[in-house]
Amino acid sequence: MKVVDDTLIASSASVTLVLKDLLQQASHDSALYAITAMDAGRQWLLWAQQLIPGDDASIGLAAHRMADPVSYEAMLHMHHLTPCETRIVTMMLAGLETGRIAQKQDISMETLRTHIKHAYRKLGVKSRGELFAKAVDFAGL
Repeated sequence: MKVVDDTLIASSASVTLVLKDLLQQASHDSALYAITAMDAGRQWLLWAQQLIPGDDASIGLAAHRMADPVSYEAMLHMHHLTPCETRIVTMMLAGLETGRIAQKQDISMETLRTHIKHAYRKLGVKSRGELFAKAVDFAGL
């Protein structure tokens, strides 16, 4: 990522989509997170939150470059997630919103919600924010 003339420029189309999703979904009530690859495969932890309630122009965005690539497969495996739950949680950690995940997995939103509910129960979390906190803690960031 770089800033040119006060504009944030992403290094790839997939990163642009993740940033767009984060900025569109940002609310004052909760922070949103995504882990995405940029700059020749380096991973970044992205954070977005609306700073002033109701003001869509007041969205804070922070990016933290991770020293090493992070894989959450061990965390997901040790909590006995099914392959489908693992794919869904991995996409959530990559910042995809639920509608895109359902579309990519070719499943209904209700089926997706069921998979997420089961994954959350197995991981001992209750929200996407708690999922990211657990993943970041697992990665030792």
